[in-house]
Amino acid sequence: MKKIILTTLLSTLSLFSIDINMDELSYGAGMGQIYNGFGGNINLSTEKEMRYLSIGCTEFSKGDYSKRENVCGVGIGYLRTDILPKYLPDFFSDTTKHAVGASLSIMSNSHTDNADLLFAYGYTYFTEGINNQGWTFGLSPTYQYSKSLDDKIGIIMNLGYQF
Repeated sequence: MKKIILTTLLSTLSLFSIDINMDELSYGAGMGQIYNGFGGNINLSTEKEMRYLSIGCTEFSKGDYSKRENVCGVGIGYLRTDILPKYLPDFFSDTTKHAVGASLSIMSNSHTDNADLLFAYGYTYFTEGINNQGWTFGLSPTYQYSKSLDDKIGIIMNLGYQF
């Protein structure tokens, strides 16, 4: 399982270019796909795309130590703004604000001591455009693979701020 996770993570890193323009570097905080649950991201954004690394937690629980469960981890993702206007041009006419994309995260489950994979894809609306400061909103269906627990399918709401 560890080899699969490492191979998946390394192959997905090919989404990120080696050349970094510091004007495109930004960060954000919130909840949802691009924040790895409740957390934050550091990203490279242009007018049409965002490539990001995120860190956050998807589950918290209180209680005595034997029942406590925290699921936290790191992820990588990619969003693109020019996909929806091709197919729905009237509603999505401002191409810098409507993005779709996917992310892959490795989540550590404190209760089972296993690494889970979390895949999310979805829609994010950027109030001021993908490469500007502003609020983000959206929805993302998720699939969480767990070696020791049942797999989970869900929906995560995106709400945050990009600085």
